[in-house]
Amino acid sequence: MARATIEWIFTLMMLFAPLIPVIWIFGSFDAFKVSIDDLKKEPFLDRIKYAKNRFRMQGFVRGVVPHIRSTIFLLLLLAFLFMIRSHAVNKHFYIDQLAEARTWLRNRGMTIVPALIGRLLSGMV
Repeated sequence: MARATIEWIFTLMMLFAPLIPVIWIFGSFDAFKVSIDDLKKEPFLDRIKYAKNRFRMQGFVRGVVPHIRSTIFLLLLLAFLFMIRSHAVNKHFYIDQLAEARTWLRNRGMTIVPALIGRLLSGMV
Protein backbone atom coordinates (compact mmCIF):
# COMPACT_ATOMS: atom_id res chain seq x y z
CA MET A 1 0.00 0.00 0.00
CA ALA A 2 2.83 2.39 0.85
CA ARG A 3 4.54 1.69 -2.49
CA ALA A 4 1.33 2.53 -4.39
CA THR A 5 0.98 5.78 -2.43
CA ILE A 6 4.58 6.76 -3.20
CA GLU A 7 4.05 5.86 -6.85
CA TRP A 8 0.94 8.08 -7.02
CA ILE A 9 2.87 10.95 -5.43
CA PHE A 10 5.69 10.44 -7.94
CA THR A 11 3.15 10.40 -10.80
CA LEU A 12 1.57 13.66 -9.67
CA MET A 13 5.00 15.25 -9.29
CA MET A 14 5.91 14.24 -12.84
CA LEU A 15 2.64 15.65 -14.18
CA PHE A 16 2.88 19.01 -12.41
CA ALA A 17 6.66 19.56 -12.54
CA PRO A 18 6.54 21.17 -16.04
CA LEU A 19 4.15 23.81 -14.67
CA ILE A 20 6.66 25.11 -12.13
CA PRO A 21 8.67 27.26 -14.61
CA VAL A 22 5.46 28.65 -16.12
CA ILE A 23 4.11 29.63 -12.70
CA TRP A 24 7.47 31.15 -11.80
CA ILE A 25 7.58 33.21 -15.01
CA PHE A 26 4.03 34.51 -14.50
CA GLY A 27 4.82 35.34 -10.87
CA SER A 28 7.99 37.20 -11.89
CA PHE A 29 6.11 39.08 -14.59
CA ASP A 30 3.36 40.07 -12.16
CA ALA A 31 5.92 41.18 -9.55
CA PHE A 32 7.64 43.31 -12.18
CA LYS A 33 4.34 44.91 -13.24
CA VAL A 34 3.43 45.68 -9.63
CA SER A 35 6.86 47.15 -8.89
CA ILE A 36 6.63 49.71 -11.70
CA ASP A 37 2.97 50.71 -11.26
CA ASP A 38 1.81 52.35 -8.03
CA LEU A 39 -1.85 51.64 -8.81
CA LYS A 40 -1.22 47.91 -8.69
CA LYS A 41 0.15 48.04 -5.16
CA GLU A 42 -3.38 48.18 -3.78
CA PRO A 43 -5.03 45.03 -2.34
CA PHE A 44 -6.12 42.40 -4.82
CA LEU A 45 -9.83 42.60 -3.97
CA ASP A 46 -9.79 46.37 -4.51
CA ARG A 47 -8.16 45.83 -7.92
CA ILE A 48 -10.96 43.43 -8.87
CA LYS A 49 -13.58 45.99 -7.78
CA TYR A 50 -11.88 48.71 -9.83
CA ALA A 51 -11.69 46.46 -12.89
CA LYS A 52 -15.38 45.65 -12.50
CA ASN A 53 -16.20 49.35 -12.29
CA ARG A 54 -14.06 50.12 -15.35
CA PHE A 55 -15.90 47.36 -17.21
CA ARG A 56 -19.28 48.85 -16.27
CA MET A 57 -18.32 52.44 -17.09
CA GLN A 58 -16.12 52.07 -20.17
CA GLY A 59 -16.97 48.65 -21.55
CA PHE A 60 -14.68 45.69 -22.15
CA VAL A 61 -12.56 47.08 -24.99
CA ARG A 62 -11.80 50.51 -23.50
CA GLY A 63 -11.86 49.61 -19.80
CA VAL A 64 -10.34 46.16 -19.51
CA VAL A 65 -8.28 45.31 -22.61
CA PRO A 66 -5.62 48.03 -22.13
CA HIS A 67 -4.88 46.66 -18.67
CA ILE A 68 -4.42 43.07 -19.84
CA ARG A 69 -2.56 43.84 -23.09
CA SER A 70 0.86 43.07 -21.58
CA THR A 71 -0.37 39.74 -20.20
CA ILE A 72 -1.72 38.77 -23.62
CA PHE A 73 1.64 39.74 -25.14
CA LEU A 74 3.46 37.49 -22.63
CA LEU A 75 1.14 34.56 -23.45
CA LEU A 76 1.77 35.02 -27.18
CA LEU A 77 5.52 35.19 -26.58
CA LEU A 78 5.48 31.98 -24.53
CA ALA A 79 3.39 30.22 -27.19
CA PHE A 80 5.83 31.35 -29.90
CA LEU A 81 8.84 30.14 -27.89
CA PHE A 82 7.12 26.80 -27.27
CA MET A 83 6.45 26.38 -31.01
CA ILE A 84 10.10 27.15 -31.82
CA ARG A 85 11.31 24.66 -29.21
CA SER A 86 8.95 21.93 -30.37
CA HIS A 87 10.18 22.23 -33.97
CA ALA A 88 13.86 22.47 -33.04
CA VAL A 89 13.98 19.26 -30.97
CA ASN A 90 13.65 15.82 -32.54
CA LYS A 91 10.46 14.11 -31.35
CA HIS A 92 12.01 10.64 -31.57
CA PHE A 93 14.60 11.61 -28.97
CA TYR A 94 11.84 12.07 -26.39
CA ILE A 95 10.06 8.90 -27.49
CA ASP A 96 13.25 6.87 -27.00
CA GLN A 97 13.94 8.48 -23.62
CA LEU A 98 10.37 7.79 -22.43
CA ALA A 99 10.55 4.18 -23.61
CA GLU A 100 13.82 3.67 -21.71
CA ALA A 101 12.35 5.29 -18.60
CA ARG A 102 9.26 3.08 -18.82
CA THR A 103 11.44 -0.05 -19.07
CA TRP A 104 13.66 1.07 -16.21
CA LEU A 105 10.67 1.81 -13.95
CA ARG A 106 8.96 -1.45 -14.87
CA ASN A 107 12.14 -3.36 -13.93
CA ARG A 108 12.03 -1.63 -10.53
CA GLY A 109 8.52 -2.94 -9.89
CA MET A 110 6.51 0.22 -10.55
CA THR A 111 3.18 -0.12 -12.32
CA ILE A 112 1.31 3.21 -12.44
CA VAL A 113 4.02 5.43 -13.94
CA PRO A 114 5.05 2.92 -16.66
CA ALA A 115 1.39 2.52 -17.64
CA LEU A 116 1.02 6.31 -17.81
CA ILE A 117 4.17 6.57 -19.95
CA GLY A 118 2.83 3.77 -22.18
CA ARG A 119 -0.38 5.70 -22.78
CA LEU A 120 1.62 8.83 -23.54
CA LEU A 121 3.82 6.93 -26.00
CA SER A 122 0.82 5.38 -27.75
CA GLY A 123 -0.63 8.87 -28.21
CA MET A 124 2.66 10.24 -29.59
CA VAL A 125 3.31 7.56 -32.20
